[in-house]
Amino acid sequence: MEALGRERPEGILITGDISNAERLDEHLAVLSTLGCPIFFVLGNHDYWNGSFAGVTALVRSACSKKTNLVYLDQSGLVELGGGTVLIGGQGWGDGQAGLGEKSPVTSRDRQLIQEFADKPRETYFEMLREMGRASASGFSKMAVSALEGSHHLILATHVPPFTATALREPEYLPYYVNVALGEEILRVARKFPSKRITVYCGHTHRKCIHQPLPNVIVHVADATNGMFQIAGRIRLETP
Repeated sequence: MEALGRERPEGILITGDISNAERLDEHLAVLSTLGCPIFFVLGNHDYWNGSFAGVTALVRSACSKKTNLVYLDQSGLVELGGGTVLIGGQGWGDGQAGLGEKSPVTSRDRQLIQEFADKPRETYFEMLREMGRASASGFSKMAVSALEGSHHLILATHVPPFTATALREPEYLPYYVNVALGEEILRVARKFPSKRITVYCGHTHRKCIHQPLPNVIVHVADATNGMFQIAGRIRLETP
């Protein structure tokens, strides 16, 4: 936190895994003391030891008390100035990459998030696919609206949208890639070839930069459990 304060940022962007369900409220309150806007999406760890419904209610309550907390899943388009617009959505590993449903490994989410607990494997993967489709659909609607009136779209999401950004073995890829979102990003980017899309994400804990199209670049942040790190700096440019 002291390192962030010394940076004197005009805003902070967090792509999930802030805490866990039991301490998320506490940690959001600490972040809010920095004073500047805190733009964030949630990650799978933020739901551990809790539920989707419970964490969503908690986050809404936290944002209502601290107006500089901006939950991007709920905020819609955020105009950053200079023709740049920020949008965000949690996303999820949608079970389609790598070995898919045939993977011999599973995710800790199945034990630690209430809605996944005790679900048969087939049901769990159907839930993952639906969550991936929902995030892709939400991105599409906002992205088209944003790019019609701006030159640069920044997307914050938790799970990387392309296999090349996951840096994982095929058996783990179902939980580390949001294939549906990646497909939608490419579709929108081709529709607006003169506009830029920058994607910031996390989840893999492995730093990576990937450029699938000339006007699309994806940054995946490095991370260490339990350690605060500044992943990078975003400087907005005018057209």
